Amino acid sequence: CTGRLPFADHSVKWIFTEHFIEHVPVEGAISFFKEAYRLLERGGTLRLSTPDLAIYAAAYFDPNKRFFKEHYDILTENTPLMAEWMTLRRAHMVNQIFRGFGHQYIYDFDELGFVAGLGGFTKENGCSITRASYRGGLLKEIAERDAAVHRDESVYVELTCMQ
Repeated sequence: CTGRLPFADHSVKWIFTEHFIEHVPVEGAISFFKEAYRLLERGGTLRLSTPDLAIYAAAYFDPNKRFFKEHYDILTENTPLMAEWMTLRRAHMVNQIFRGFGHQYIYDFDELGFVAGLGGFTKENGCSITRASYRGGLLKEIAERDAAVHRDESVYVELTCMQ
């Protein structure tokens, strides 16, 4: 998904990707954003979600481990085998998001905006970046696709270009 897709320029109303961008190196993410920018029709929207670095950074310093406890419960409920190896140790919880599951790069909202800009999603190109929420955003038909298992850990972003 970091190469050219077999669709005409400006032929797609919306693109949805969930917990994908963290699995490719930054160079691949830039290629993905360039391709999405090429494909989107005027006014089209790219919606993506990814683990939010800001959430994990804040959680690391929480002495009560509230987020880590809640996230552990969600993960082990949805994937019981995780309970065999996952722990609530702060370093473990942070490392599993940075190094586990094939992750290559973890973003926050600002970093997504910067990397998307390198892919063409800039103000100069008539684009905007909006922070969305779990199952909330510009187009309900896209937002309702969000998976519940990621709701606590994700940054949700929508990019729209009017040119």
